[in-house]
Amino acid sequence: MGKNKNNKNIASLTNSVSSESKVLSDNKQSNKNDIKSVNPGYGPGNSNNLPPDFLNKSIPKKYDGTINKKLMALVMMIKNEEKRITVSFDSVKDYTDTFIILDTGSTDSTIQICKDYCKKNNITLHLKEEPFVNFMVSRNVNLNFADEVLIDPITKKPEERYLLFLDCNDELQNADELMRFVHTYQGPAHGFYLKQKWWSGNNFDSYFNIRMVKSHKRWRYRAVVHEYLMCEDLENKGGPQPGRDTERLENVILFQDRTKDDDKSFKRFFRDKEMLYNEYLKNPKDPRTLFYLAQTCGCLGNLHDAYKYYNLRIKQVGFIEEIYHAYYRLGEISKELKHPWEESLGWFLRAFEHSQRAEPLVKIAEYYKDNMHNGEKKNSYLLAYTYASMACKLVYPQNQILFVDRRCYTYKRWHTLGQIAFYAQKYKEGKEACLKAIQAEENDIDYNNLLYYLKKESEINQQRVAGMNQRFNCLTIIQTDKEDIVPPEEIKQTENKITREEALRKAIKLLLSKN
Repeated sequence: MGKNKNNKNIASLTNSVSSESKVLSDNKQSNKNDIKSVNPGYGPGNSNNLPPDFLNKSIPKKYDGTINKKLMALVMMIKNEEKRITVSFDSVKDYTDTFIILDTGSTDSTIQICKDYCKKNNITLHLKEEPFVNFMVSRNVNLNFADEVLIDPITKKPEERYLLFLDCNDELQNADELMRFVHTYQGPAHGFYLKQKWWSGNNFDSYFNIRMVKSHKRWRYRAVVHEYLMCEDLENKGGPQPGRDTERLENVILFQDRTKDDDKSFKRFFRDKEMLYNEYLKNPKDPRTLFYLAQTCGCLGNLHDAYKYYNLRIKQVGFIEEIYHAYYRLGEISKELKHPWEESLGWFLRAFEHSQRAEPLVKIAEYYKDNMHNGEKKNSYLLAYTYASMACKLVYPQNQILFVDRRCYTYKRWHTLGQIAFYAQKYKEGKEACLKAIQAEENDIDYNNLLYYLKKESEINQQRVAGMNQRFNCLTIIQTDKEDIVPPEEIKQTENKITREEALRKAIKLLLSKN
């Protein structure tokens, strides 16, 4: 009898999915109408400050998919890259007819591979050989070389192209998106942020960096290591301004699998540390040097040194996202060095206070989920829930470019809340968190977590029908779920594998099979 009653309640859940789907459909249509009524302007983040005539001039042209290979050129600096250089070449060969390469002293077959590859693929190769000085000087030699060779042979005038900068082992992903952009863009920007995404064997690191510029616009590198691009014409005028001088291409990715680079990344860290330390001795208060010296020490596993330089970095001004990341890394490192938890908690909270991002909150929630306090033999689920719930209420930091953990926003925070909310008696919130986690990645653990919520929902419904008192420590609501209004920029960050309705149907089917 108990089993039959339970199945009836579960069946009622199945029927509720259809009614929920109608609500979802209505809400989605409403949201679409709302979105249409909003005019976000042109360009990320700064368009509302632009005059109307600029917006009209920037309406993109239509793109029919035909590729003009003369719109873009590949620019690379290389040395002894025979094992992986064709990986980079293969990712761009269908989109450009020109490679501009500076070789800084290869002793293997790299140069011959470049020549043979370009000949085979009908690509014009401009090759310059010159010894490596440092990253700023040598990369600028390559940019000067690009300006020299990109001259129209007939008119002798500068030939304007998009210059795409790749390091060896980089792979251009979503190239069709890039082609659509270079064929249609009519705005004033001449520096373009692309997403760099690295796989290190354990996790993905991603951040935005200027990796494409228009030629002959006087973009040059600054800093001897961890170099960055600066437009010389704007350097003393407040630097490049988003929307006017730069644009961010959200979906164009330069991917690098760092497990397949012949340990070059790890070997490079030793050289980088030496160069950065020399810069630190010259100017011990330079913010960028301190930050990347700390980063490099961390990559080498020198955690005590990393902790020292991050501490020095937060005392300086400069790029504010570096300060946030320094707070966040201090929290991670102090925890790894087994400092008192109160210290790590303080760093994570300072990171959140500085920039309202989800990553430090998820770290705090995970700690309270897994650790016991005050001698009690139980985890601090209410504390864990407090931080996980807040993490799930934050929007993706669209205006930030440095080391944003995208998976934290699309999956990790929802997965964490789904684990925690059940024990804090926040059943509705936990159920929705499980569904969002499943939509993002469809992992078995999230389906299993969702089953607990569906069983609890059935149990509470039975208790209500029977008029039984329900004992809760928190205000808890189980009711028909409705989709929240989601900002359009947040929708762009989601890449759901399945819909919410599909996830719920699968979970209910799994629950029925176990009963």
